[in-house]
Amino acid sequence: MNKNNLLKAVTVFGLLFFSFVKLQDHIYAEDLDVNKGIPTLKVIGKENEVKLEWAIDILDQDVLWKIDFNDTKEVNLMNGWGEFYGNGNQSLQSEVYFPNGTDTSGYKVFDTKLGGNRVLYPYTVRSNSIAVFKRLNVPNNAYISATFKAKSQGLGKISFYGDGSWETGREFDYYNAIVLKDVPSGSKELEINNISLFPEREPGTNIPRDRKHITSDVNKDVYQDSPMIDKVIPYQDGSGNGKLILNSPIVTPIKQGDRLKTRRWAAPIQLPNNRTITKDDSNKDVNGWTTFSMNTQVANNPFYITEQRGVTFFMLAYSEGVTYVDNLKVGYASEAEVYRGNQQIYKGRLSDYVDKNARDQAAPLAPEGFNFESIGLKETKVTFNDAKDEGSTYYYKIRGIGKNGISPFSKEVNTTVKSGVKGYEYIVNNQPNISLDSVKDIQFTEHTNIKFQTDYTNPQYLHIRTVDKAGNKGEFRHISVTEKGNLEIISAPKSIMFSSIKLNGEQQLSYANLQPIRILDSRNQTEGWRLNMSVRNFVSSEGKLPPNSLFLNSKVQINRVKGPETKLPELKMPNAAIDNGSTITLLQAPKGTAIGEYEIKFGENALKLIINPGTTYINYEKETTYSSSITWSLISGP
Repeated sequence: MNKNNLLKAVTVFGLLFFSFVKLQDHIYAEDLDVNKGIPTLKVIGKENEVKLEWAIDILDQDVLWKIDFNDTKEVNLMNGWGEFYGNGNQSLQSEVYFPNGTDTSGYKVFDTKLGGNRVLYPYTVRSNSIAVFKRLNVPNNAYISATFKAKSQGLGKISFYGDGSWETGREFDYYNAIVLKDVPSGSKELEINNISLFPEREPGTNIPRDRKHITSDVNKDVYQDSPMIDKVIPYQDGSGNGKLILNSPIVTPIKQGDRLKTRRWAAPIQLPNNRTITKDDSNKDVNGWTTFSMNTQVANNPFYITEQRGVTFFMLAYSEGVTYVDNLKVGYASEAEVYRGNQQIYKGRLSDYVDKNARDQAAPLAPEGFNFESIGLKETKVTFNDAKDEGSTYYYKIRGIGKNGISPFSKEVNTTVKSGVKGYEYIVNNQPNISLDSVKDIQFTEHTNIKFQTDYTNPQYLHIRTVDKAGNKGEFRHISVTEKGNLEIISAPKSIMFSSIKLNGEQQLSYANLQPIRILDSRNQTEGWRLNMSVRNFVSSEGKLPPNSLFLNSKVQINRVKGPETKLPELKMPNAAIDNGSTITLLQAPKGTAIGEYEIKFGENALKLIINPGTTYINYEKETTYSSSITWSLISGP
């Protein structure tokens, strides 16, 4: 086997990928005795499909070759490429192996992140180790299967690849580059134009960025060479020319002016799928081993006859802990019948299937946990919890069809297809109970909060339902979001100080300022309100002032602080004294007006007190203080 050929295969295609990693949302069959020929089945529910993977042991008469890892001649663990890195922490050991009665050893690999031996020049990553098996000859179009036992402590991944060779019979592919000088047979160097077709990994390193090959072959039907480009040397003279250094010499001379050409690498076996297990996988047998099976169909490539030229299997292992593999078999795949319930949905020789008819058909649940609040007395914000999409549950089973009979059915396993919540349809109006299917202007949101204009003149209701990504719609929820609100005095003057005066035998005036008053009406369908005031007579230790001594100036300003654009309250400025014991309405808001928060600001010297010498009593030995009180009342109603 040509070493360069093997290198090319790794960059082109892959076969049979298996990995060992913890996976929470997969559902597995219960413990199965694979020795009794019962297939194992795993189903993975996704948004709108179900991925099924199964393992059916190859019948003895269909096995092409089997490796128990007992003989070191069966597997080559020392195939590190580029620089040599030894066995990549791989070994055939007798401590842990699959106990089938004749086995005496198994494959072990550990810590490939630091000790892997698989490196593809010019790349530098070597987190995997490689084990190479013997070459296999199978017909084009044949269905083949690879099964093996595995167990892992920690994270492990096992990948299988099929290494073909260069095609023959197909026309060459040409690079847009010309050879500048004759290149004799046996040479490993050639000068070309358009060297930029082969960029360096880093400028000045001469290491190519990519793996590329050329060929000196003249006859497309006869393969002789396909050396890889090992070094790239761009000339620094601005010509765009340069030199290529190959990793092996050419067989046929290349003439000046010839275009560089290459062959295509044949990929007879390709399988981009994967297998995943957990440490506690219930598919494993009593000894802790899990059976894996991966099937594929050999490509029908007329330029590569696999039965004649063969394919080499090799294994890449990645392990952060310790991973074991044993009882590897490659052969012709058995046929499988897959059932959803009692309906057969697949019959064939592959080992996985995507059921695209298993869709989420169940309505999602309605949202819960509603709360709402006023935003600036203009909007209402409603919040709620994420709704859940429970999805649709499907049940599957499988059986194998061999040349000499039919296996028992596997354990029936189930999985749930959940498309997931897409969002919420809703509408806000004044109707307590409606169907969204009968109204227009339905809105949609992906979020769990909704804001809308607050209507203080009518009750408000939120009608909402959940919609999932499959288009299923849940039941309606009808939520009252009417703002009950409050009618209150937020702030009022707490103390008022008049200017001091000294009696002079004449009528005198004393003034005082009033702090602003703030009023809030956040009620729905408000009946209006009135701001009343009443003032007690001024009294002191020496007596009291007569009624009708206190007056309110006419400079009053009303401002809307926040809330909807409704009519301002009406000012009812009194024309007479306010300390006569009567209740005075200072502001009046008719029904449906003055909704929100308002500030009433009084002008300078808002209160005026008249002092008459004949009715004012004082203590001539000390200062006399008169006091009174103002009662502010906010009354609901016009």
